[in-house]
Parts: sequence; C-alpha cells; structure tokens
Amino acid sequence: MKVSTQPLASSQVLLEIEVDSPRVEQAVDKAYRRLAGRLNVPGFRRGKAPRPLVERMVGPESLREEAIEHLVPEVYREALDEAGLKPIAEPSLEVVELEPLRIKATVPVHPDVRLGEYQKLQREYTLPEVTAEQVDEVFDRLRDQHATWVPVERPVADGDRVAMDVNGTAGDEVISDRKDVEFVVSAESTVPLPGFGAQLIGMPSGETKKFTLDVPEDYEDKAVAGKQAAFEVTVHWVKAKELPALDDDFAATVGSFGSLAELRERVESELKSSAEDKARQAYADEVVEAVGYGDAGAQRADARPVHPAHRQGPGRGGRGVPRRRAQGPRSCLRAGSDRRGRADRRDRRRGGRGDPRLGARQRRAEPLAADAAAAGDARADRVHDPRAQGGRAAGDASWRARARGRGHDGRRHDGRRHD
Repeated sequence: MKVSTQPLASSQVLLEIEVDSPRVEQAVDKAYRRLAGRLNVPGFRRGKAPRPLVERMVGPESLREEAIEHLVPEVYREALDEAGLKPIAEPSLEVVELEPLRIKATVPVHPDVRLGEYQKLQREYTLPEVTAEQVDEVFDRLRDQHATWVPVERPVADGDRVAMDVNGTAGDEVISDRKDVEFVVSAESTVPLPGFGAQLIGMPSGETKKFTLDVPEDYEDKAVAGKQAAFEVTVHWVKAKELPALDDDFAATVGSFGSLAELRERVESELKSSAEDKARQAYADEVVEAVGYGDAGAQRADARPVHPAHRQGPGRGGRGVPRRRAQGPRSCLRAGSDRRGRADRRDRRRGGRGDPRLGARQRRAEPLAADAAAAGDARADRVHDPRAQGGRAAGDASWRARARGRGHDGRRHDGRRHD
C-alpha cells in the first residue's frame, strides 16, 4: 500500500492511498465468502457455492463494490497510522480509480500552532482603586431610587412632580390633550417639545398658563414638524422629591444590611470587583493588540477561526471513520445495467417490501442528507440517498433479488416468472 500526504488550507490534509492488487483481490475473496453465506444457490448448501457461480448471480460489479465497502475504512486506518495523522472529525473519502484502487481522503486535523517570541512582551498591570467619590455616587443613586414625593405649597421648581391638564395644538393638528396627567418637570427635557418643562417652572398650583413653542423640523409627526405649537396648561398640585437620610434605617430599606457601615462595605466591594474585571479585560485587550491581532474586541466577536470539522457538525470521534465507507467512481456506482435495473424496478413495484434492509438504509441516509444540505457542508458529498444515485443500494437490490432465487432474466429457478 502506497500512502502520500499533502497539506491543505484550513487545517486539513489530503491523504492519497493506493492499494496493491493482491490486497484488493483478497478483499474481493472475502466479499465472495460473505455473500455466499447469504445466498441460496440451488444444488449447494449455503456458503458452499463456488465463486464463479456466486459472481455470475450477483454480478462482478456488486461483488467488487462489496469488497471496496469493507476495504476502504480498513486501509484508511492503516494509512493514518503510517502517515502519523490524528483526525479530529470524519474525513471526506473518494474512490478515484479502481485499477489500481486509489482513494483520496480529506482529513481534518488539529491546526499547527507556532508560538512567537511572546515572552518578550511586557505590559504593566495596574490594580485599580475605589475612591470615596465613586462610593458617594452610588449612594446618591440609591437615595434617588428610594426617594418619596411629598406635597409642597410653592411654585413649581426644576425636578418637581406635578399633576396638570395640558392641551397643545399646531394648526389643526393636536399634539397633546390630556387631563390630570402627572409630569416630572425638567428644564432640559424635550418631551413633549423642547422648552416645555422650562415653561412650567414658577407656576403655582391652580394656575393656568398659555404659551407657544416651536416644533423641531425633525419632529416624528411630519404633519406638525417646523410649525408653531400653542399650549394651555393648568397645574393642579406640586410635589417635591424627598431623599432619605443616610442612616441604618436606609441601609435596611436598601437590603438586608444591619447598618450603614455594612452597606458601604458592600458597595466598596462591588465597585472594586467591577473595576478589577474591567482592568483585566483592558489588560488582555492590550496584550492581544501587542501580539499583532489588531482590534482584540473584533477578534473575539467576529474573527474567531472555525475549523472545517466544526462546520461539518459532530462526528463520531475516534479515528474519524465515515458513516458511509466509500463512494466509488460513477462507472462503479451506476445503476444502469439491465440486471440491477430490473431488480430495482421489482423492488419499487413492491413498495420497498422486497428488501426491508434497503428501506432501513434509505431512511437512515435521508435525514443525514437533509442535515448536510441545510448546513451547506462537505458531508453532503458523501451522504446521499442510495436509490437516487444507484450505488451499493442498487447493487444490493440486484444480488438480494437473486438471493431470493432469481436468475438474470428475473425468473425463479423453478422456471416460473414472479414479477
């Protein structure tokens, strides 16, 4: 057996195997013995029929296909050992020539990783510190989240909560017409229009005010964009935000903390943990950038290399022996001979009942072919419908039909035709 290798792109190796003729002949002889043990040949006990008779019954092509089906995975494993390859998934096998028997296997392997002079890269890692200002900012946000609204007897101020009736129009278009709506006043707010909140500041409870505002050109309602809007607003009541005091009661309100000091300790701990995570990520990105991979974030998100074996879907592991042992050349797998064509037509007329094992093989192959087609991967080249491409299935139908006692002309050996 001759074995040669050729590196391919995407961490694959082309394995070319040429099998010696004596080895092929030995495989054909084993195939004859297997088939002879399953054939009913008149005048002979099962397994005792001579090879010429068995070969005449099943056809030389079917006998050779049976031999190749068993020989290919055997020589593939031996070639892997000889070439020192360790596949990580199923290969893509192709029988390219029968005389002599030549096989090509595209084998996915682990990528060849070569480390550069990474030890010369030096980057300083700075441990982040949590400042008192950061802790105070967290406490300010917590107080704002737990604030209460209390009624006040004064004009509206920035940040107050008001209840009001509002009617706004721009020409014949209504912008807003709502009664007793609650609104948090902000001079910087652009809802419903820029400057609306600023017009409310200074209004006492019970007062009605009319004012106009310009509608922006990019306003979402194109019917009023660029026009002038007229508003009439009546304020019913005013409430101010009251922040809780920073004490132990506040700590108990925020969570299951026994004291304000315990809450502060938790806040500092979480701030420190978050800062360290960000610092480590920034440090890792800086190192990746220094190695020469460009934008580290883009590398993680978009440029992670995917091995072809992973795109092909999960294999069975081990030595990567394919589910379908071999795919021979068209001349070997065609279903055009009269003998196999008649046997195949007879099986179809029976609805597949002539050979239940053939139907089971077809049912197993169809979902695999559908999965391969949906994934668009390389396994679609070797997982297929046996009836659609002929192949071994058609050959099997031929010799199995003869095994049931038929001759080349489709007659039983007792002289009766049974179609």
